[in-house]
Amino acid sequence: DFDNFEARQDDGNRPNLDVFNPVYGYDGPVNPLPWRTNRKNQGSSWSVSAQDHMKFFEGQFQVILGARYDDYESQEINHITGTPVPGDKDSGSETTYKGGLIYKFNEDMSIYYNYSETFEPNFSLQPDGSGFKPEEGVINEIGFKTAMNDGRFAMTVSVYDLQLQNLTSPDPDPDRASAGWSIQEDKQKTMGLDLDLITSITPEWDLMFGGSKLDIELPNGRLPR
Repeated sequence: DFDNFEARQDDGNRPNLDVFNPVYGYDGPVNPLPWRTNRKNQGSSWSVSAQDHMKFFEGQFQVILGARYDDYESQEINHITGTPVPGDKDSGSETTYKGGLIYKFNEDMSIYYNYSETFEPNFSLQPDGSGFKPEEGVINEIGFKTAMNDGRFAMTVSVYDLQLQNLTSPDPDPDRASAGWSIQEDKQKTMGLDLDLITSITPEWDLMFGGSKLDIELPNGRLPR
C-alpha cells in the first residue's frame, strides 16, 4: 500500500462567530500579516504485509499468522516560500503482527481467536504547525460461529477487547479547543459483544439481526475525533 497526504494550516483575522447571532459566509478582507506563518504538511506512507493460513488435521485446526511493516514520513512546508521548515520533519516505521486460531467441531460449528496490532500515522497539524504521534492499538477477540440446516440458519457471537493509544481529542480548555488545539489520549479501552443472526425464511426472503454492546473507558471523559 502507498498513501500521500497534505494538510494546510492557515491563520487570518476573520471575525469571531457570535453564537447568539451568527453570520455565516464571511468574505471580507483578511490581514495578510498571518501569511508569514502559513504552512502545510506533506506526508507519505507505504506498507507491505504477508500472511500464512495453515490447516491441520484435515482442516479441523487452523492457524493464521501475519505481519505488516509500515513506513511514514512527513515534512512541514512554508507555504509562502515553498521551502521545508527546519526541524519540522517527522519519520518512523513500525512492524505489527496478527494471529488467529480456528477449531472446527464439525462442518457446522467452530470457535476462533484473533489477535491483531494496528498502526496508523497521523498527519494532522496543531495550530502552531506541530504534529501528532501515530495511533496504535491492540485487539483480542474470541468468538463462536455456527451454520445449520444447510446454511439456512447462521449465527456469530464474539467478545473482544480493543485498546488504542494516541487518539486525538479536542483540548479540554474551551478557548484552546475553539482555536483548533487538540491533545492525544494515553489509552482508550473498549470491551465489546457482537451478535449476528441470519435465517432463510423462504428461498426469496432472509431475516437478519445484529446487535452490539460496548463498554468504553475514556481516560479523561472525552471522545476522540
